[in-house]
Amino acid sequence: MIDRPLACFRPAPQPGARRCSAALLAAVVLLAGGCGGGEGGGGSGPSLVIDPSTIRGEVMETGTLPSHTISGMVAGDVAALAGKTIYVVIEDPDALVKTSSLSYQDPDRFWLSLTLRPFPTPGHLQGVLRITASLDPQGRQPLAGTPFEVPYDVTVLGGLQLDATTLAVDAVFGDAPTRSIKATLAETTTSWVATVVTPYVPNVPRSLKVEQQPDGTMTITLFPMAPGTYTEQLRVASTVRHAGTTYQFSREIPVTYTVAPNDAILAVVYPARADVTRTQGDRLGSAVGYRVVTNTGVTSSWHGQEYLSSPPAASGTGQVNNWLYYSPSPTVYTCFTTGGVTECLPAGSYAARVHHVLLKNGVVVGDIYFPVDLTIVP
Repeated sequence: MIDRPLACFRPAPQPGARRCSAALLAAVVLLAGGCGGGEGGGGSGPSLVIDPSTIRGEVMETGTLPSHTISGMVAGDVAALAGKTIYVVIEDPDALVKTSSLSYQDPDRFWLSLTLRPFPTPGHLQGVLRITASLDPQGRQPLAGTPFEVPYDVTVLGGLQLDATTLAVDAVFGDAPTRSIKATLAETTTSWVATVVTPYVPNVPRSLKVEQQPDGTMTITLFPMAPGTYTEQLRVASTVRHAGTTYQFSREIPVTYTVAPNDAILAVVYPARADVTRTQGDRLGSAVGYRVVTNTGVTSSWHGQEYLSSPPAASGTGQVNNWLYYSPSPTVYTCFTTGGVTECLPAGSYAARVHHVLLKNGVVVGDIYFPVDLTIVP
């Protein structure tokens, strides 16, 4: 509650009294909810005559409406208030009002300007402000003409809403589960993006990725990981243009991913394979990244590339069994330059795989492969 009384009235000629009577609305008490109420609008002495007024509008979440002005006039015998302190109490059930200020003009017109607060939550606010000029700060001795009511009807539009604010996923070793979260976007959204914003830790791979669709759907794919618990942070951000103003919205989604042991699987390779299509004669390389994820107590070791098939037209090509490079990262090449002479693989289908052996305590216990299919088109 803000309790700031006016200075007492002093005997003065009528013009000065008019100024004081108008200024009685400068002392404002804001109550979030009812204040105990007055005894109706039947005080004695001067009275307030208020022009009809309604607060109405549509606003974007976190935005605000323009200041609202209430006007009226003071009537009656102001001299009866000499030596008294006048309070103004605003009952504000939805806490609409942030501040207020008063201006007035002789002989008896006044304007009470209400600055409205930002609206942080989407929804529909409907009710009335009850404004009382009173001889006590609780509004129990109202002046005539008060309390008066100012109806309000405000629609707060959602800028960015999510159907989940956290995500917890349980899986067993070897799985790559997916989950979906839906973002409800404002009609006037100009752009939006979903990203993984977990702080980077050296040598610790991401445990998920997020892909977004125009309708606001986000697909979260959780990668195969060793048994344990992993935490990630997603961020969804949008830009909205409404009524000439640009709004920025951001929501964060903490993710907890728990992987249970699964003794039936030694290791998994992720993604399971790579399919590469290149145009004949293209000299650029194509990276084919993957990870070998091992179970607890298991390690893996690279054991070379194996070339499985190629088109007959490639049989005389020197690089037919040398197009998949492993170091420093797996990359496919279709053209090779040796001694200033460039040779390109012919069109057709090629197949190879990267071989890893699996070990426990230094003893080989299995094999795992990452297949790569290459299609060269004319």
